[in-house]
Amino acid sequence: MEYIECMKTGYNPAHVQVACDGNFIGLPLTRTIVGVWNLLDPSAQPLKLEGHRKILTSLVLGNKPDPKRLCSAAEDYIIVWNIHQALEKAEKGEQIKGVIIGTTLGYIQHCAFSPDDSLVATCNNNDVLILRSNTSEVIAALEGHLNRVTCAEFCPHYSSTLVTISEDRTFKVWNIADLSLVYQSTIITASPFISMSMNLHVPQVAIGTADGIVRVYDLSDGKDFRCVHQINIGKIMDKYRQSKEQSLLSPTSQKNGPVTISSKPSYQRRGDNGEPREEVNVQDVAETGCAVLGLYFSWVPEDDRGSSARSVGFLQRANTMIRDLFSASPMLIIGTTGALLQINAKTMEVIQYYDLQDPVPSNSESKEMYVNNAGSTYFSQGDDPEKIYCVIGSHFQNHVHLLKWDHATSRSKPCSFSTSLEDLSSISSELPGNQNQQSLTVLSSEPMLPNSILKQGLVPKQKEDSTPKKQKGIETVTLNGHIFIYCVIGSHFQNHVHLLKWDHATSRSKPCSFSTSLEDLSSISSELPGNQNQQSLTVLSSEPMLPNSILKQGLVPKQKEDSTPKKQKGYISPGKPGQGVKDQPLTFQSKIKSSGYTEAPRTTMFKPKTSSTKQSSAVKKKPTTGLLENALDKEYPTNPGPPKDFVCGWDVAERPTPINAISYSGDGLSLACALANKSAQVFRIPYKEKGSYSLAHNHIVNDVQWSCDSSWLVSACDDKTVRLWQRGQTEAVLTISTKLHNLAEGDGPKKDKENAPFPKEIKNAQFYYMDRFLILTSSNTLYMYKYHLDPTKQDIKRYVSKSKYKQVQSFTMDAQYITALSAVNDFYSYIVMCAGSSKSLEVYDMNVGKCVRTIADIHTRPVHCIKQHEGSKFVSHPRDAYDLFLTSAAGDCIKLWDLRANRCVRRYEGHLNRSYPCGVDLSPCGKYVVTGAEDKCVYVYDIRGGTYCSKLTGFTDTVSAVAFHPLHSQLMTASLDGKLKLFTDSPKVLSGIKERETLKQR
Repeated sequence: MEYIECMKTGYNPAHVQVACDGNFIGLPLTRTIVGVWNLLDPSAQPLKLEGHRKILTSLVLGNKPDPKRLCSAAEDYIIVWNIHQALEKAEKGEQIKGVIIGTTLGYIQHCAFSPDDSLVATCNNNDVLILRSNTSEVIAALEGHLNRVTCAEFCPHYSSTLVTISEDRTFKVWNIADLSLVYQSTIITASPFISMSMNLHVPQVAIGTADGIVRVYDLSDGKDFRCVHQINIGKIMDKYRQSKEQSLLSPTSQKNGPVTISSKPSYQRRGDNGEPREEVNVQDVAETGCAVLGLYFSWVPEDDRGSSARSVGFLQRANTMIRDLFSASPMLIIGTTGALLQINAKTMEVIQYYDLQDPVPSNSESKEMYVNNAGSTYFSQGDDPEKIYCVIGSHFQNHVHLLKWDHATSRSKPCSFSTSLEDLSSISSELPGNQNQQSLTVLSSEPMLPNSILKQGLVPKQKEDSTPKKQKGIETVTLNGHIFIYCVIGSHFQNHVHLLKWDHATSRSKPCSFSTSLEDLSSISSELPGNQNQQSLTVLSSEPMLPNSILKQGLVPKQKEDSTPKKQKGYISPGKPGQGVKDQPLTFQSKIKSSGYTEAPRTTMFKPKTSSTKQSSAVKKKPTTGLLENALDKEYPTNPGPPKDFVCGWDVAERPTPINAISYSGDGLSLACALANKSAQVFRIPYKEKGSYSLAHNHIVNDVQWSCDSSWLVSACDDKTVRLWQRGQTEAVLTISTKLHNLAEGDGPKKDKENAPFPKEIKNAQFYYMDRFLILTSSNTLYMYKYHLDPTKQDIKRYVSKSKYKQVQSFTMDAQYITALSAVNDFYSYIVMCAGSSKSLEVYDMNVGKCVRTIADIHTRPVHCIKQHEGSKFVSHPRDAYDLFLTSAAGDCIKLWDLRANRCVRRYEGHLNRSYPCGVDLSPCGKYVVTGAEDKCVYVYDIRGGTYCSKLTGFTDTVSAVAFHPLHSQLMTASLDGKLKLFTDSPKVLSGIKERETLKQR
């Protein structure tokens, strides 16, 4: 932030609309004279425009650069001036005249030019007048607001669309070409609308209220002008204020000497030149308003948007999707009475925050300037899009402050409100390039460092001779622990030799890379791998597994070796008669051959044919192939549409039963449902009543997940157990009920006291690392297990399970409990994600066995769902596509994150989710995001946009879970009343099902 100029006005500028477009600024020089300054030299004398006789109420500059127009409004006239002609006439000393387009129209509080500067919209109390900019003609008068109209703006994408806001807390959309009302909203909030701005990139409008709420509405056709985003500026300012108070009252501030608690305002405090250090009083920063006085959508050039997009192959069939998803985002600049903010327009994250009570460095003077409070704020961009001009009208004095602010980028680090004064003062300068944080990614492409610990144990060490080998003309000398090499080089043509001293290289030195840059060539010896502060982490890592990695562990049951020699068949050991069969159960290992008395006779008499039906030839069944072979023959649709056509639906139980989670098997032939009636239900897909079966539990089932090969199912229950089931069987193969292992079962009465049951309910459980491990969460701990499954049973003790498990490692999260868990199981990945009640997300690298990243305040409330983009076995994506993941929280929105960039790239709002944890899913093709809602609907979002593209209705209760089919473009939904519904994007599927139903009825 840079302070440029303090400009005096004829009266208080807080009650007049100020004109600024980045090149010129127009202010009321006196009560009736307009002053126009060129921002390239704001200290020069302004251009004076005289023509009004009453007090100026509104000033606005046109949108076209040539000719540049300025409209000034007062109660007597509305005049349009040509700035370029006025400058030429002022140099010649001629009289400057404007075009009067309105006379005695009343008090005009706001004016706005159309995109082509042909029309001017003026707000006159409760009405809006549409005037031509070159003649005195009133085209239309728009009435309908019940209170004063505070702002009116033309949409840059639809030139005939006009949006008006009023103090009656409503906004209206007008069509000027048809002279009709397109849309009028209901009363949205309790506070009046006072500011508005149009998005220059997409048809959206941002509206600010007096209570500090900013809402963004979609003006696209067919979107019903729905609210896309909503952000509470008051909460952001309170968060900053609390962090600043903690920094001011922290005991660390007393380390530099005595502290003087001052009640003086900040501009009257003494400096640090030999004087006692002063501390700011908390009351001096506590009271600031949060009313949204000004809004502005910044403009990002097309070149910057294209260059900032990542060069990835994700969804190469639609290159526009890549450009839209990873392109640079415009900033929404917000001005309040106490602060200025830059917010990412796509993710609604605060990128830069500036408190108006903080000092602003001045360019012309060495001293610092203060703004303190704002009565009005206006923003604009000039020829340099990297700079934003901020015009702040004083609330109590007759002058305005002109500031210049650096434009943030979408790659800038989101503003984190730190408790340090130094951090608070440098929030706007925090960029991701200055971070030492690791870059996480699913697929790592970085080479292994020469001194990496991954190389340990791979090659046996050879004994090194302590005495260095001598070569002809080369001698090594050790001096103070450093090894030098003396090189004696004889000249080829002259009678002298060259004596050189060379530093001895080590095995950890970086290999020489021959660069084309002289600077690189000169610094080859100084480039060491230890200087690299960043390490790329990815879901699909190309780094080898560590020698001591926990992922190398596996549970293989030991076979008991019998020391006694095996007895041959028919051998009877010597001893007492009958000792070998005493007290042994009588079992039959094979069937006893029948005597044949009850069997039918082998020869049959002649029987005539009584049926004339022709016997059908026997059809040879093809041998069933595995899932991988089936996946090679099938493929997910390349360009599917959003699923919106209802196919069929059924109930999971006889009575309404809430469904907590649903999961498709990898081959798409089974669907598992976690129910609240102490059971899990498995259905055959396509749905058939005969193919379903139930899995009994002792309490509410929270989660169900399939294995990679679709042969096993894991379920997490509130009875503090995890059960593993074989597909098609109704008896659990393995039950995990204790924290450490079950190896002591059946071996004797010994019990491990540390092997206690889980402290709380199991909320999440799933297979991990291609079914090699099991991970689950209980309380605030993540557990990782290795296991061995043996579905066979003993003949007598069928209740004794032969399956075993053992804990590999556990990770404790800094929260009361873990709310969500996610890990990829369809391919090998080191990454595991957990979200906790502390509103943070932790990323674990299981190869190193520790938490490698923590994202604090990922949502305003705890995350209840994490969904990674892993596609399916019937579709493949490039490496970078698997770095995307979704997070959702009740009372908040859905966010799309990029793991490598460690930032939110999209924000999806519009669905109702206040209390219940509704499920979220990402389509295998990566184009659609689907979520359930509490308003008995399902919302389908395009991953590139911020608003939903389809809304599925017809549900009778809250939609709790959603899941995409891995092979077909179909969506399964589950609700709290125990109903499943299937939707598809293809009408052919719907017509085929209807034909089969009609054939059955016939």
